[in-house]
Amino acid sequence: MTTEEKKELFIKLGKELFNCDMTGTDFTNSKITNTNLRHADLSDSNLERSYIKCADLYKADLKKAILHQADLQFADLTNINLFNAYLKNAVLSHITIKDIKEK
Repeated sequence: MTTEEKKELFIKLGKELFNCDMTGTDFTNSKITNTNLRHADLSDSNLERSYIKCADLYKADLKKAILHQADLQFADLTNINLFNAYLKNAVLSHITIKDIKEK
């Protein structure tokens, strides 16, 4: 599936992306607020300057993801994989965070 096809799928599915494989997708400047991303694979994805407020990222894979200047306010980051993720200048206020994996 190409990056454009993955973006179109995201738009069609709306707020339910539970357990989706979106590896390597370019979500730069995207609005992904109030979305169920539980168990989603976002490894190697570009989420730079994206709005991911109030998203449920429980057990999501963000390995090597680019989250530069991403807004993750109020997101649930429980049990996520952040191995080699780039979080410079990301907004991480009011998040739920525990048991982060780094592998």
